Amino acid sequence: MQVLELLKQRRAVRNYEARKVEDSQIAALLEAAVWAPNDRLRELGISM
Repeated sequence: MQVLELLKQRRAVRNYEARKVEDSQIAALLEAAVWAPNDRLRELGISM
């Protein structure tokens, strides 16, 4: 599935399930967040 198709099908879900999230899944999400682009190039240590 293409990224654009995924974005178009995205929905907010507020019916949460009480189930454990594996530590490896949390670690993978945190790593993705660290590498994600952000405003003002702060991930590179550059201030504008």
